[in-house]
Amino acid sequence: MQECRSRCTSVGSNHLQAYVQRRETHILIIAYFLACCKQLTVVFINDKIEKLKNRLLHRKCGFLNRRDIWILILICMTVPVVVLSCQGNKETAAPDTPVHSIADFEQVLDLRRWAIAGIAELSREKVKNGSYALKVKFFQEEWPGIATSSLPENISHYRVLKFDVYSTSKSRLNLWVRIDDSTSISSTDFKNRYNLLTELHEGWNTIEIPLKDIKSSDGKREVDLLRIKKFAIFLGRPDRDVILYFDDIRLEK
Repeated sequence: MQECRSRCTSVGSNHLQAYVQRRETHILIIAYFLACCKQLTVVFINDKIEKLKNRLLHRKCGFLNRRDIWILILICMTVPVVVLSCQGNKETAAPDTPVHSIADFEQVLDLRRWAIAGIAELSREKVKNGSYALKVKFFQEEWPGIATSSLPENISHYRVLKFDVYSTSKSRLNLWVRIDDSTSISSTDFKNRYNLLTELHEGWNTIEIPLKDIKSSDGKREVDLLRIKKFAIFLGRPDRDVILYFDDIRLEK
């Protein structure tokens, strides 16, 4: 009888030990998963994560109930959406990449990242690199152009900003480039941001902007290359409708 009790005690102890180990393993796995998610999610999801983690750590049973499973499903569905949204709004330039493409206009998604004052389409008619370029018909307006906020906020690792423009006009056109940082983005002061005026001739034009030269127009401050907010290309009061092709907007070391 004593031997039987000893065996039962041993078996019960082993089961208890296995249960504790399973519980700790589940909690560690879930806590690690939640910690990873926490780096990628918004405040609403963070709140759900903290509540779920606290319930798991204070629960006698280490397994998930139905409510916890639904919360995890919600997190799993939300994280990819948040990550894709962040990627779509703001990119990150890898410091080890010799060339970072801001837009090559090979996909329809590139069009969605730009505000365009004109009729735009992806075209094979005039292409500098790849299979497509951005074709835009600008009308006789004051400042027709294209602009985006979907570019790396930190461009300090690079040496020059380049893009290619094909002009169908036989006469020269005035082309402006505007770059805003966190200081000038909320200002309407022309002198507080970077502005470049250049001329386009008929055919392909490659525009190069050394980043070391990016200063406010009044020369009083350097544009903060760690906090770039907006990039715009536009025409200065064209006296007729104009068709331009844009391709391969990029950062180079």
